[in-house]
Amino acid sequence: SILKKIRNTSDEGEEYVKDLATRFFRQQNIIKAANKILRMAGDGNIENYNQIVDTLNDALNQGMHEETGSGVFDALDETLSEEYRTTIPTGIDKIDETLEGGLAKGELGVIIGPTSFGKTSLTTAIAANAATCDANNGNGFKVLQIVFEDRLKQIRRKHLARITALNHTPVEAKDLSKPQYIQTVRDTINNYKDKEKLRKNLRIVRFPSGEKSASFIKNFIKKLANEGFKADMVVIDYFECLKMDKESNSESDWEKEGKTMRKIEAMAGDLNIAVWVPSQGTKDSLGADLVTMDKMGGSIRKAQI
Repeated sequence: SILKKIRNTSDEGEEYVKDLATRFFRQQNIIKAANKILRMAGDGNIENYNQIVDTLNDALNQGMHEETGSGVFDALDETLSEEYRTTIPTGIDKIDETLEGGLAKGELGVIIGPTSFGKTSLTTAIAANAATCDANNGNGFKVLQIVFEDRLKQIRRKHLARITALNHTPVEAKDLSKPQYIQTVRDTINNYKDKEKLRKNLRIVRFPSGEKSASFIKNFIKKLANEGFKADMVVIDYFECLKMDKESNSESDWEKEGKTMRKIEAMAGDLNIAVWVPSQGTKDSLGADLVTMDKMGGSIRKAQI
């Protein structure tokens, strides 16, 4: 009867349970190691230093998966498969052409632009296209759009304005509610062919600016996956609104920016998602016809990553 119950138990949330259990057991090992270190250090014998370090490192490495590497010809069919990259199109022809289909799952795309150049409108269009495209067997992709500065109502209006443009009756987001447009807008929305696909595939979330870190975002994405919404693409609008990750209070803002961008890059690989992140340009980017990487504001490490 117990085995039958186990077989009939849903595996929903298994990754969360596995992660929780792993952290619990690793924490127990660290507590044991800490007690042992206190005993060794208690007599003040400096000769115990190396043993103390080894004990601590062993505890920290318990339960960690060790990468043993692979050979050139391992998983050859997978390596030579046309599906070696799962690309998610942006809907912008030249970008998709350059990226050979779009940004792929596991990859990080950074958009550099000056203040008020339209990064939210751009990422909103990218998010909507990914959610409603004919790729992925015609199902589109699951997209999480994270915003910090704009209100949810503003983001929804941007999406609705895009729908009117697709119907060749473009109405700007600020004009949607005006009497001369409102009925046309409602009719266009009701007749929008990808309405259900957009409803099912796109999730918009707003967090307070400067209060959420890349680590928090990663855990939030995992939480949504455990609840049934497993994102293929995540848009973080925008980098400077994140709380910067740091390891010590002595780190400079540039060091913290580099660490935060590196965590976003790692998140894309760990969770197998495509991630788009706009980032502010310098004052030299304001009047530039072409904004290149040297015009990224803040740490150059962001551009290097």
